[in-house]
Amino acid sequence: MAKLSNLRNTKYKENRDTGFGQQVGQQGTRLILPNGNFNVVKIGIPLLERLSLFHALIKLTWPQFLGMVALVFILINIGFACIYYLIGPAQMGGLMSEKPVSFFLECFFFSCQTFATVGYGRVNPIGLGSGMVAAFEALIGVTSFALITGLLYGRFARPVEKILFSENILISPYREGKAYMFRVVNAYMNIITEARIQVMLSWVEEEGDKKVRKFYALALEREEVNFLVSTWTVVHPLEDSSPLKDISIEELTNRDLEIIILLKGFDDTISQTIHARHSYKYYEVIDNAKFLPSFYNENQKMVIRLDQLNAYEKLG
Repeated sequence: MAKLSNLRNTKYKENRDTGFGQQVGQQGTRLILPNGNFNVVKIGIPLLERLSLFHALIKLTWPQFLGMVALVFILINIGFACIYYLIGPAQMGGLMSEKPVSFFLECFFFSCQTFATVGYGRVNPIGLGSGMVAAFEALIGVTSFALITGLLYGRFARPVEKILFSENILISPYREGKAYMFRVVNAYMNIITEARIQVMLSWVEEEGDKKVRKFYALALEREEVNFLVSTWTVVHPLEDSSPLKDISIEELTNRDLEIIILLKGFDDTISQTIHARHSYKYYEVIDNAKFLPSFYNENQKMVIRLDQLNAYEKLG
């Protein structure tokens, strides 16, 4: 407890611009999830008022997006096929079916052709009711494909990064002392320039009779690299100016430690700035360990093993 008391009396540069509050929630709650998303749920107003359909569709994975498009296409055409079926064959020309099931299938495929504005011409509306339904469906089809085109453009134009972080942050020997270290790598073959990283410490401190969450910027050996080509081992030396100096794993647990990482760089393939986020909790800190090499030279080329990004060994 003496170390904790001394730590509270030591003045470090506090970061008040994180966007997170100081109120302490449930012990063990993570501020940033391993996938980089914020661990936040917003309630209190109706779902439709706080939901952006465009953002929701843009953030879907490709299998989810394509599956949703196919499902909506099928459901819409089944709905219109039911309408044509109820209107009856008397208002549809060019039919070749005599059985109800075959008639419904012809209505379905006619709906698909109308929705996609293909119009092969064999089946066609000959009555006022079927003509009005077909015209309305064509309008919905044109509008839907325009929306899908816009969403596809937004998905392709959206900056997509594949920044990988090591699963653990290590306390490793560094020069004459120790340092906190983690690794980061760009998994894609695109070039990221002017990559810059910020590391913040978040933990709980006592102020009088209450607990508050404090944030401190951690000084790094190197905050920026010109090219993020190979793995980058980010190092926070445990010097006298570090709030983590001489703090044990047990104390990190008691303080609900979370180390927050913010990385940004310029992707010259799409000429846009990309961002990545990550965090480490106290249970992801490994004491007295070092990373194993993750790249080697072969045939005069540097080979980076992404599956070795997390590889480390314990010391002593």
